[in-house]
Amino acid sequence: MAFMETLTAINGVISIWEGISSLGNAFNNRDGVLIAYKYEIRSNLNLLKDVNFDALANTDVSSAEFRNLIMCLQTQIGASILYDSNRKYHKSFKDAITRIGVNIVIDDAKEEAEDGVENLFKAMQFSVDKIEHLKRLVICANEGGSLLNNFNLRTRVNNIFKSLKEISIGLQKV
Repeated sequence: MAFMETLTAINGVISIWEGISSLGNAFNNRDGVLIAYKYEIRSNLNLLKDVNFDALANTDVSSAEFRNLIMCLQTQIGASILYDSNRKYHKSFKDAITRIGVNIVIDDAKEEAEDGVENLFKAMQFSVDKIEHLKRLVICANEGGSLLNNFNLRTRVNNIFKSLKEISIGLQKV
């Protein structure tokens, strides 16, 4: 009987330890996602800071130079936060930035100012969606962009840059 009671007590301690460990892993995963996302944003910003935006006005979407630039921009972490199928990263990221208190105001006359967390997610979604869209466009335009409408690459890339700056400023507290 003493053996069974000891075994039950040991199993109880193991269960408690596993529970504590899983909570620690959840915090580590959340912090890891935040750190990785901040790195992704900084990397994209550093790349775009060195771009001559005026030269983009005369650049064709099918140019190898533009394709290489766009393909170097990263969105994996932002996309996993926004579009995670089980919403685990989305919820933990949103909880973390809500708790810390992010203050982002999108500089757009058409948009009504909302809370900082909601604006952060809008900026995140904008940057991820637009970067991924440009990646698809450069693939489609690989042999020449005759099927594509004309658009201003300078404006598109500059808007992505501004969005990334807004995110970076908002995540400085995180």
